[in-house]
Amino acid sequence: MADRSDVSALVNLAQAYNAILYLDDAHALGVLGENGMGLAAYQPGADVVVGTFGKACGAFGAFVTCSAKLKNYLINCCPGFIYTTALPPAVIGAIAAALALIPTLEPERQHLMQSAARLRLQLQQLGYDTATSDSQIVPLIIGDEGKTLRLSEWLEKNGILAIAIRPPTVAAGSSRLRFCSLQPALIRAN
Repeated sequence: MADRSDVSALVNLAQAYNAILYLDDAHALGVLGENGMGLAAYQPGADVVVGTFGKACGAFGAFVTCSAKLKNYLINCCPGFIYTTALPPAVIGAIAAALALIPTLEPERQHLMQSAARLRLQLQQLGYDTATSDSQIVPLIIGDEGKTLRLSEWLEKNGILAIAIRPPTVAAGSSRLRFCSLQPALIRAN
């Protein structure tokens, strides 16, 4: 699994070195892990897990799962949290509905991964580098930042959204386009 974290191995490392394990599960929720609930779900040992409701859930907002002690610290000491407004009730309802729906979407998750694999294979057959991706996110490594931006703009004009990812997000000389397959909830809705 090239672009997925081995959560069990990370838990073991964190325990071996008495380290805090922080996992970002934003791209996994809805797609990967048991019942599509992310790679960190049902995996004891992660100290902090963050994710978003703006991808597979089709809403907005984010979450942090952690110990009660860390939760109290975040609630009382983080200005970004203290001075924010709660999500609107309609958004909370949409998130709750998405979280209830996600475990039922196994056929859609399989379709999503098959679509991503097909895109990756077609790009590779054309001679493009897709790195070691094996998830719903398919990179197309271009290298040159200018070429990457121009190709992203050309694709957008032709109805294909492929976000240009450039330094400092990636190393210099490894600029890429990022293709994302439709998330499972969106597939069923169509």
